[in-house]
Amino acid sequence: MTINKRFIFLPNQLEDEAIQKLNSEKSAQETQRQQLVKQAQEQGGIE
Repeated sequence: MTINKRFIFLPNQLEDEAIQKLNSEKSAQETQRQQLVKQAQEQGGIE
């Protein structure tokens, strides 16, 4: 990895790993959000 004032250069493999990690974090957050919405709907009487 090379760091410059304005840019960070990542090898392709590291870039792919970073993208996969970000996607998995987003999907985990989405799953949690869906569970919370379902729970709120059940508590509010909406099915």
